[in-house]
Amino acid sequence: MELSLRSMTYRIILLLAICIFIFDSLYAQQESDQKYAISLNFHSGFLVAHRPSIIPLEKGKSKGIEADFIIRTNGSRQWQQVYNYPEIGLAISY
Repeated sequence: MELSLRSMTYRIILLLAICIFIFDSLYAQQESDQKYAISLNFHSGFLVAHRPSIIPLEKGKSKGIEADFIIRTNGSRQWQQVYNYPEIGLAISY
């Protein structure tokens, strides 16, 4: 079975995502003093045609990727404590 370059690329990306998820989940229950975080997420789904102009887009599964840069607050300012230590960040999705 010969794999196309596109198929091989998807497999490599999937393998990297699984590795990141496994290593990230090992530290999920520990307290973290890290102020910054980087996240990479993959999405898959489908489109439901809710009007005739969308029917050509309903060809199969849609795939997406999201990269996040997060700054964790530590409660050093009053508003951070009031809003339960929110995370501030920037996300890029495709």
